[in-house]
Amino acid sequence: MFNLLQPIVDFYINNKEFINNLLSGAFPAIVGVLWWLIWRHRQRRIPEKNFAFEVITPKSQDLMQRILGGKDDDPLADRNIVYQERVANRHICNELKRQLEKDRWILILGRTGLGKTREAAELVNHLNQEGWTVLYLKLGEWLDIPAAMPREIGTNRKLLFFFDDLNQKMYASRHEISPEAEKSLAERFQVPLQERLLQALNKYEELCEPTEIRVIATARNETHSEDPGKPSPWEKRYKKAVEKYSVSRYIYDAVDLLQQFDIPLYRFTVEPTARMLAAGNFWQRLWYYWQIRKATNYLISAERILEPRDGQIEAKPKQVEAGEYTLPFTRLILQLAEKHQEIQTSLLSFSWNLINSKRYQDALRCLNKALTFTPDSSNILFAKGNALFDLVRLEEAIASYDQALNFKPDKDEAWYNKACCYGLQGSINLAIENLQQAINLNPEYREMAKTDADFDNIREYQQFQDLISH
Repeated sequence: MFNLLQPIVDFYINNKEFINNLLSGAFPAIVGVLWWLIWRHRQRRIPEKNFAFEVITPKSQDLMQRILGGKDDDPLADRNIVYQERVANRHICNELKRQLEKDRWILILGRTGLGKTREAAELVNHLNQEGWTVLYLKLGEWLDIPAAMPREIGTNRKLLFFFDDLNQKMYASRHEISPEAEKSLAERFQVPLQERLLQALNKYEELCEPTEIRVIATARNETHSEDPGKPSPWEKRYKKAVEKYSVSRYIYDAVDLLQQFDIPLYRFTVEPTARMLAAGNFWQRLWYYWQIRKATNYLISAERILEPRDGQIEAKPKQVEAGEYTLPFTRLILQLAEKHQEIQTSLLSFSWNLINSKRYQDALRCLNKALTFTPDSSNILFAKGNALFDLVRLEEAIASYDQALNFKPDKDEAWYNKACCYGLQGSINLAIENLQQAINLNPEYREMAKTDADFDNIREYQQFQDLISH
């Protein structure tokens, strides 16, 4: 009897507030969300410095696992399948290597499921064993143009850049906001990834030598179907899943939404997200609870939905518009963080996504929750300072930056952002003191301060001019 009732108990716990409101006769009020522009002629706060590349040092033994993923005991994982020739009497990897030696940059185009990533990974692994440092672009990280060679790369100057599935990365980056300041409303917040990508690669060639840089990229080229008018293999599998369980579409959308916010894929994240997307009244939610659980079992077994492959999620009709679900999704993530440590470690990156989406109050809620789990994190405290800054709560922002500096005194971006706060307040001495600290740690801030509108209130002071003119 206990086993029979346990799912009902679980459903009540997960939907306690909704059921209590329903039973008490109270219905949720319709909440109108008012949007307005609060941007001024000032520079956007510098986010936490996250290097956009995963650095794989030469002769790495786990390169294939880091690129292709998959479990060691999964015989169907791409990296566990022995590399084979795809065309008789042709070695594609060797051909790609010769082309790379000739042109230095190569783009591998092909339809979904052709094996582009595997071929590229084989070549990348081969070159890594020859002494090349691999820089693998991570999804969801802001790619910036370096002023100097990043410390994360180390001393090796044979750099191999690997960009897998450019379609996905460029599509996912369409809402990314530049961390650089707005000098006026006419200037752009958003800089396309393809533009930043080219500028960054050209800059790396300046910092090294062109002969020390190699670039390998893959992209899907599916403008014309092999069978015009017919769906792709992934589209067929998506359609089959939806025909078997109609709620499968919510599970695919849940994976899509979780990936957009860089939240790890587990059953305990996918199922609640799918239920949130399905919504509905009490009886519909009860039906969805059971159906989504059954469909998830099927999709994990038949489609490996928790480890989606290239093109699998993109095969559904359209991508989820994340902005439409930010508020309920934030509430869900905070609830999951109470139960699962895996979500606790994702709260910081999730908060940065909210900040970049201008959802500062929601970001602040997430950061406060994150601090209950990791109160001594300078990165979380720094991000909290940024959210408070964007809410124009400058004194609280300064206090949060101070807390971050207590744990990490050399966090140069916190010194700089404190200086910006004091600059907006017109506190010349404190602004100069903090800006000097930032410049001592990172001389690039001297140039940045010359045009940062946050210092307009103190720009005419001689102390400020002396500091930025050296």
